[in-house]
Amino acid sequence: MSIGRCKKFHQPLQKITYWPSSVSPLFFILEKSRQQLSCKVVQHLQGLSNFITKFHSMKKWFLFSLLLAPFLSCDPDPEPLTPQTRQVEGLKPIYVSESEAKTIKTLPPKPIVQLGKIYYKDATIYVNESNFGVHIIDNTNPANPVKKQFLQIPGCRDIAIKGNFLYADNIGDLIVIDITDLDNPKVMKRLPGIQAALNQQYPEFYVGHFDCVEEGRGILIGWERTTLTNPKCWR
Repeated sequence: MSIGRCKKFHQPLQKITYWPSSVSPLFFILEKSRQQLSCKVVQHLQGLSNFITKFHSMKKWFLFSLLLAPFLSCDPDPEPLTPQTRQVEGLKPIYVSESEAKTIKTLPPKPIVQLGKIYYKDATIYVNESNFGVHIIDNTNPANPVKKQFLQIPGCRDIAIKGNFLYADNIGDLIVIDITDLDNPKVMKRLPGIQAALNQQYPEFYVGHFDCVEEGRGILIGWERTTLTNPKCWR
């Protein structure tokens, strides 16, 4: 029974002044009640059908949103550590004691790792190894430069040369070194607290995993790239 057909049964019974002798008035009343009841049942069934249709539609959207959830979720760590990726490339801090931090000395030649500022004077090249010191290279024969030695200056990030004096920062201090005799350089003067000290909490200008700085290990003078196991710090 359609809804259109049901609507006419909501009309009130017309007043009938004449009843056929063979039909009881009660018959018309019962027939009207039956038709109205049938109409209400049809309306309820159609409402239930609409609800089921909407429910199935909502169910499809719910399942679709569950499928999309893993792709829409955010992870604050772009490279999270899991049992399968417990080792990652990163930086570890390099420490020295307070006495070592102020020790300026010459060492045998070593490879250039972190290239810094370069100076040229009297056929000699001075190459700053950021945070560690200065490479001294004999350039008498430009076709075959020879590394002579390494001048260790912990925390050195900048150098300048004027005359026979090399100026460098050393863990926040400014030092003046006489380089007249490169085999025996001498610290002539130290001005404490002139330069900003190296950040002691995290590597600057770096994004990635690193080993957290531990108090009591000494003075941080730099960072070394290596394979880390379960690093707890990220920047």
